Amino acid sequence: MYLQIKLYPQDRPSHRFLRRNLSLEEDIKEYEFDRLVFGLNCSPFLAQLVTQHHAKIYQERYPMASEIILKSTYMDDSMTSVVSEDQGVQLYQELSDLWAGAGMHVHKWLSNSDVVLSQIPVKDRIYEIDLNSDPLPSVKTLGVMWLATEDVFMFNSKMMEQRFELTKRNFLKKIATLFDPLGFLSPFVIRAKMLMQEVWVQGVDWDEELPLDTSTQVTTWFRELSIRLVSSKTKVAPLQSVSVPRLELMGAVLGSRLATSISDALDMEKRSYTFWTDSANALWWIRGYSRTFKSFVANRVGEIHSSSSPDQWRYVPTKLNPADYLTRGVKLMELVELRMWWEGPEYLKEDESQWPRNVVDKRPLLTRDLHQL
Repeated sequence: MYLQIKLYPQDRPSHRFLRRNLSLEEDIKEYEFDRLVFGLNCSPFLAQLVTQHHAKIYQERYPMASEIILKSTYMDDSMTSVVSEDQGVQLYQELSDLWAGAGMHVHKWLSNSDVVLSQIPVKDRIYEIDLNSDPLPSVKTLGVMWLATEDVFMFNSKMMEQRFELTKRNFLKKIATLFDPLGFLSPFVIRAKMLMQEVWVQGVDWDEELPLDTSTQVTTWFRELSIRLVSSKTKVAPLQSVSVPRLELMGAVLGSRLATSISDALDMEKRSYTFWTDSANALWWIRGYSRTFKSFVANRVGEIHSSSSPDQWRYVPTKLNPADYLTRGVKLMELVELRMWWEGPEYLKEDESQWPRNVVDKRPLLTRDLHQL
């Protein structure tokens, strides 16, 4: 991609370099790059800027491809889904033509549809897939593995080495290797975050071995990583004292922010969302007027109101709330079998009349008692 992007003549002097052959007797020669090169801090930004500008130019001719480049492409990797195989074939053709207009050739294609792949030359498929004999391979995008044959996401993590030292530094490094940007594994990952918080409270130095009881829990957590997985946003409660109602309101803010990021990515109308919380206090605040509360509550209620309407928020009993798994953490083997985490509570499949009764239906007339929480 980089080498297909030309530099303006006036910018080339900033890309000079010196070179001579292996003979020390030759004079050093001065050259200038006329293409964008690897190694410059600005190169990734410029590459993205050029490709997005190119997509906007051809937006009317190639609408599907242009949208994918603008919304579902990071550097030279694109990943998206379509509703039919016909659209998949059309998208392949549009992307190929659009990139060709910039002198770029698209390759390493992968799809979970044999029909779509059959329209792509073998040399342009990832690993030159043989549709007659080979299983479809997996591909990694931004750290998440997609297994095309089964159309599932997978997470890979290395087990602890035999001589692995359980120190705070090494534990933090290992946690970071489990990359889960969509939060599929949040009930499992939250356990590691809570353990890490406990290590901080214990005052353990970075390279000091963890206490026995903590290291046992950490070892158990790592052992659970040795299986294949398929599919939130979490934060550990701060160490300083915060009342439970305030923590629940902070959780509602987190849900509101997550909904905003999802709607932006998927072009969904946020007004169609329904937000659920098992905190009656948070519901009363959200259905109140932010200006009547003290600063902590007012700021957070105001943020929630800026991205959602109070009537979108409903009450759910704790036992029917999938987010409750995040408050205590779940073992990995248990998480795989938790249908309510993967599919949501059963009542969501029923008519709205069968949903749990909303404990707060109107704006509160008196908010004075909630101010002190």
